[in-house]
Amino acid sequence: MADQNGQVTDHLFDDAWKSMNKELSGESDRASAIVGCALLDERLADLLEEFLVQNTDGRADLLNSEDVNAPLGSFGSRIVAAYAVGLIDKAERDALRKLKKVRNLFAHKLGRSFADDDIAAHCVAVHKLCPTVNHRNEDRSPRQLFQDTVAFLAGKIAEHRYWIEKFKLKGTFDSVFRAAKGRE
Repeated sequence: MADQNGQVTDHLFDDAWKSMNKELSGESDRASAIVGCALLDERLADLLEEFLVQNTDGRADLLNSEDVNAPLGSFGSRIVAAYAVGLIDKAERDALRKLKKVRNLFAHKLGRSFADDDIAAHCVAVHKLCPTVNHRNEDRSPRQLFQDTVAFLAGKIAEHRYWIEKFKLKGTFDSVFRAAKGRE
C-alpha cells in the first residue's frame, strides 16, 4: 500500500504504532489503568522492603516481580502481605484489590474503557472505600475516580513507608528484641 507521497506503508503497522503511542503517552484508558496499578505495585514493594527486608539480597528473593518463585513478586501477593502485617488497613486493601481487578480487565481484553459498566462500577466502589476530595467541584468520570484513588493510595503508602523509616519500625526479630531489652 502506498501513501500520498508514493512511499510504501503498512496500514496494520501504522495502526499498531498509533495505538502504542497512545498507550505510552497515557492518553488511553488502558494505559491509565495499567500504569496506575504499576505505580501502586511499586509503592507496595518499597513499603514491604522498608518494613521486612534486612539484607540487600533478601529484596530480590522476596520481592522480585520477574522471579515466579518470589513470594511477594506480584501485585496481589503484595496487597495480601501488606494487609497481613498491618501496613495497610482493610479499606486500603479492598481498594487495591478493586484497582487490581480494573487493571486486569484492561490487561486481558483490548478495547475496554472506563465507560464499560463493570469497570465503571469498580471505580465507583473503589472511590467509596477511599474517598478523595473533589477539587473540581464537578461529577467525576470513572477514569477520574480511578486516577484520584491511585494518587490517594500512592500517597498513603508513601506516608506509611515514611513512618516506618522515621521511627525505625522494621518488622524484624532484631528490632523486637532490642525494644524488649530496652524495657527491662
